[in-house]
Amino acid sequence: MRKSSKMLSLVIALIFLFSAVTPALALSSDADDAGARLKSLGIIAGYPDGSLGLERTITRAEMTVVLAEMSAMGSAADVLKSVPSKFSDVATNVWYTGYVNLAANQGWVSGYPDGSFKPNANVTYAEAVTMMLNVLGYSKGDLPGTWPLNYLVKAAELGITDDVSFSTGSPALRGDVFVFASASLDQEPVKWVSDDSEFVSIKDGETLLDKLGFELAEDVIVSDAYVLVGTGGEDDREVTANDSSVEYAADGFDVRPYIGVESDFYFNDDNEILAVKSSASVMTAEIDSVTEASYEIEFDGSSKTYNYEDAVVIVNEKLSDITAVSIDEDSFVRYAVSGDD
Repeated sequence: MRKSSKMLSLVIALIFLFSAVTPALALSSDADDAGARLKSLGIIAGYPDGSLGLERTITRAEMTVVLAEMSAMGSAADVLKSVPSKFSDVATNVWYTGYVNLAANQGWVSGYPDGSFKPNANVTYAEAVTMMLNVLGYSKGDLPGTWPLNYLVKAAELGITDDVSFSTGSPALRGDVFVFASASLDQEPVKWVSDDSEFVSIKDGETLLDKLGFELAEDVIVSDAYVLVGTGGEDDREVTANDSSVEYAADGFDVRPYIGVESDFYFNDDNEILAVKSSASVMTAEIDSVTEASYEIEFDGSSKTYNYEDAVVIVNEKLSDITAVSIDEDSFVRYAVSGDD
C-alpha cells in the first residue's frame, strides 16, 4: 500500500513538472485582429518590414513599452529615460530605461530578489496577464488567492484571456500578448476601496481605451469602403460614412465588417477611424442561395435561412438594397444582425 502511495506521489510530481515546462499552444486566432487594432491605435509599431512578429516571444523590456503606450504614458517614459533605475541591470539612457522606470513606479512590474529586472528575459504568460491587470489597477488591492492563480482567475472573469490557450510558465507569444492587451483596453480601470473590500471603477463606464483621449463619433453608418481599406495609401483607405462625409480608416484597421451597421468609432486628429467602440454583430459568409420570392438567404455551410426583407445587407463591400440589386452565387454578402439575433 505504501509502495502504491509513493508511486502515486511520483506520478503527481511528474505531472506538475511537465506542466511547468509544457510549451505554449498554437497562437490565438484573434492575434491578427488584435495586433492590427493595437497598431492602428499607435500602441505598437511592428518591425521595419511591416510585420508584427506575432509568433515571436516578447521580452520584459518590450512589454513595458506596450504597458506604457496602452496607458497613454509614453511621453512620461521619455522623461524617465535618464533617471537611474532601481534595478541593478537597467542602465540609464538605454531605449527601454524610461519604460522600465515608469512601469516600476506605477506598480505594473516588479523585479527579482537579487535587485535585477532581467529586461531581455522572455515574459511568461502568467507575467503578461499579471501586468495587464496591474495596469487596470488590480495590483493596488486584494485579489484573493495566491499568485498567479488569483490573477489568472480574474483575467478569465474579465474575458482578457478568452480564446488564448497557454501554459502559465511558458514564454508568451507577441500575438497572444496583443490579444490580452486589446481585451484589456475594453475594461474599466479600477481602484481598491478598503472600507468595502472591493474594486470599483475609477470612472463608471470609462474604459482604458477611452482614457487614451481619442475622439468618439457615435451613430456612424459606413455605406461604402474600398476593398483595400486598412492597407496602403490614403486613397486605398477611403470610407464613405453617413452618406456624405468621407473618412479614412487608419492603416491596420479594417472597417469593412461594420459597413451598414450603426457603430461608434474612435477617431484621431487626422480624422482616421482607429477602432470601434460598439457595433451590432455582423454575420459574414459566402452566399449559397437566394430565394427572392420569400426574401430568404442561405449562407454557405449553414443549414439556417435568414429573412432579408428590411434587413441591412452589404453586397461586395457596399451597403445595398437587397430587393433592388441582382446578386448571384459569386456575390460576397454581409447580413447585418443586431445583438444575438
